[in-house]
Amino acid sequence: MLRRNLLAALALLAAAPAFAREGPPAAPQNTVRVRPVMVPVITNGQVERYVTYEVTLEIAEPGRMPEIQGKTPRLQDTVTAVVYEGVEKGWIVHGVVTNGNALRARLEEACNGLLGKGTVARALINPATRSAM
Repeated sequence: MLRRNLLAALALLAAAPAFAREGPPAAPQNTVRVRPVMVPVITNGQVERYVTYEVTLEIAEPGRMPEIQGKTPRLQDTVTAVVYEGVEKGWIVHGVVTNGNALRARLEEACNGLLGKGTVARALINPATRSAM
C-alpha cells in the first residue's frame, strides 16, 4: 500500500510541469531588457566601486518587437549615454539614483527619439549590483 502511494506521488510530481503549462497562452512579451550599464563611483579621483543598472523598456505596441530588437545595439548605446548623462546632471550621485523621475523621463525621451514617438511607454531603472574595488 505504501509503495503504491509512493509511486502515485512520484507520478504526480513528474506530471506537475505538464499541469503547470495548461491554461491560456502567455501574454505577448512587451518589454525590452537593455544590457546592464556599469557606472563607476569616483571618490577623490579614484574608482571606489561600480554600480550596475538594469534598464527595462515597456513597449506600447508589442507588434513592433522584431523591429525594436533589430535596433538593440543603438538602443543600448542610447541608454548608456543617458545613464552617464544622469551622472553628469546629478540624477545619480555616488551610485544612488537621486532623481529617478528625471532619469526615467530622459530615458523615455531618448528611446522614443530613436524608436519613434510613443513607442516606449515606460522605462524602468533598477540598480543590480554594487561591487567594491
